[in-house]
Amino acid sequence: MSRGRKPNPKSTESGLLKRTPSVPAWFPAEAKSVWRRVAKRLIERRVLAESDLDTLASYCVATANIEIITSGRGDKTINGTLNQAQQIQRQLAAELGLSPTSRSKVGTEPSDNDEDLSALGL
Repeated sequence: MSRGRKPNPKSTESGLLKRTPSVPAWFPAEAKSVWRRVAKRLIERRVLAESDLDTLASYCVATANIEIITSGRGDKTINGTLNQAQQIQRQLAAELGLSPTSRSKVGTEPSDNDEDLSALGL
């Protein structure tokens, strides 16, 4: 049985956002900063839809957790918190097309103003 072509998320997703959505009020300050930065990039690439907002929120919280833990404000030893946060962040970054490999899968090119995410392990 033939699998056929994979769908192109850019062409099948309706309701792409044109403006940065409001930052969730419950976010810690670190996650708010990540939301503003990443949401803006995804909108510029025309790949952020309303249906992606929960994934984006989870990515922002995971990234904030990494920042908190690595800055010494969190406990790295509790259940491997840092490793768990990094794993979650990588998975969600792939879902959002934030790494070069995942961008190629969704058919987008990085914009000139993309930040280097290598420090975050992406």
